[in-house]
Amino acid sequence: MYAVQCQSYHCTKAIDELVREGYLYRQRAKGTFVLSLDDTNEKQHYTMVRSFTKEMEELGKKAETLSATVKLIEASKRVSKQLNIPEGSEVLQLRRIRGTVGHPFAYFITHIPYIEKFSLDNEDYYGSFYDYLRSFGIVVSESKEYVEATIATEELQKILKVPEYTPILKRVRMTFQSERNFHEFSECYYIGNQYRYYVEMNG
Repeated sequence: MYAVQCQSYHCTKAIDELVREGYLYRQRAKGTFVLSLDDTNEKQHYTMVRSFTKEMEELGKKAETLSATVKLIEASKRVSKQLNIPEGSEVLQLRRIRGTVGHPFAYFITHIPYIEKFSLDNEDYYGSFYDYLRSFGIVVSESKEYVEATIATEELQKILKVPEYTPILKRVRMTFQSERNFHEFSECYYIGNQYRYYVEMNG
């Protein structure tokens, strides 16, 4: 559970809006908190799944993967819960620095259950990740995600080449293909003043 603190008028209005939309909740005499993944119904807050490449195309920009590192790890308790697999299972961890025209502004850490067909060659992950999954018949159709504001850690400062105290937008995404019980868990970090998060609502 993460407490949300705010003093400015505009920030307070933004928090009120997030409370109305169900992303935050208030407890009397305690404060306002970020809704935990455990607090939400599994069928709530689904959004259309779009890749980073597609998002950049819609903004008229060409996305690039500037660095990709893939390795096998054992699923931690947290990762195994998000991927719906036993703790200690083999997981493919993919770390990518993303940007446009050679300029980094996003860092992605992605976890998926490991399948022997998946490559462990870094070079195979420089294109669209969802296109890569599609080549194995895996098409994630639903996404559950949340966003929060944070400050660049020392690691992010080095990776994204930003100074101390740079605002960072953290986006946590869980996608899945229910037919195959396939889940993806990603934590994405964007330089705050270089990325906009759009929400589409229909109906």
